[in-house]
Amino acid sequence: MKKPNVHDLASLAKAPVTDPVITANPAPTRPASTTISRPGQTRTKIAVYMEQSEAERTRAAYNALPATSRPPSFSQWLATIIAQAVDQTEKTTGPLHGIPAGQLRKGRPLNP
Repeated sequence: MKKPNVHDLASLAKAPVTDPVITANPAPTRPASTTISRPGQTRTKIAVYMEQSEAERTRAAYNALPATSRPPSFSQWLATIIAQAVDQTEKTTGPLHGIPAGQLRKGRPLNP
């Protein structure tokens, strides 16, 4: 094996460190969310069970969107779609009143 030239190694410059943990600089801020939201409301989690193939296609659909025009996260993208569906339902049924967590049936879906 050939020995490296020590002079050449000494002349190499170190790559700039951009890791915020190492440099103690805060990470750059994300762009504003495109998720539909209402002022003064807190966020909560909703679990959705679906066939694995549908979940994979859903992830692929998000990934296929141009990075410059999609929400910064898969979760925000799904929240936007759900909010649009709720708005569409309200156009048909009139205003909806919130139902607290624990009031709807949950768990594994029934097999068809």
